[in-house]
Amino acid sequence: MTKPRKKISTVHAKKRRDHTGIVSTYNEKMVAKIIGQILAGKTVREITKPTGMPCQQTIFNWRLKYPEFREQYDMAMRDYTDQCLLDMLAIANDDTGDFEKVTSPDGLTRKIGQPVNVNRGKLRVDALKFYITYKAPKSDQVNNQVVIMISQRDAESL
Repeated sequence: MTKPRKKISTVHAKKRRDHTGIVSTYNEKMVAKIIGQILAGKTVREITKPTGMPCQQTIFNWRLKYPEFREQYDMAMRDYTDQCLLDMLAIANDDTGDFEKVTSPDGLTRKIGQPVNVNRGKLRVDALKFYITYKAPKSDQVNNQVVIMISQRDAESL
């Protein structure tokens, strides 16, 4: 003998239908907002949290459905990747705090390395490298490695 089903109250049914996003209406204003936030370094999860923004799945669906959005999205990801690369270079070239000047009793000044600061810089660079690999558009990845392309002029300036 089967148990009779409990009637679900309208309050509970309404809660089940609540969504964090909005009805997905693809428009240039929303696209510009999303792309701007990607360039600011936000993840799709962070972008979709505020009220009035589409859900994550909608953004991923737009990438499949609208080629112009996919191009803008991928370009924004590449631009943000470039920003991360510049940050890594700045961290790698910054030796502030890596050495401490110590004067011995005989008057000689020596530099003593501060491994904590060096390790912190290395950790920051490694974290950015991982982040770039994670955020790079999949079309730019070859065997889970990011292919970084720079022009000859940029290579000479390094």
